[in-house]
Amino acid sequence: MVQHKKKNKVQIPQGVKPKSKRKGKKAKKRPVQHAGMSTSTSVAAKVTRTINKRNEELIRSRAAQDTGKSTATDCSK
Repeated sequence: MVQHKKKNKVQIPQGVKPKSKRKGKKAKKRPVQHAGMSTSTSVAAKVTRTINKRNEELIRSRAAQDTGKSTATDCSK
């Protein structure tokens, strides 16, 4: 048995909109800092990698010439 007062269901008259929770006002979000920089950093990273690879190849070829190794056995990747 129920030990408290039971809630009675209330019928809303026809044509009345049901209640809904209103969303509170949110503060405006500021734009993300350096949003456009993400693509340029990846491009810069690619450029740096290619420059480093070229420099390594040049150093390897110079070292091979200095030590007298042939370029056919060069281990450039």
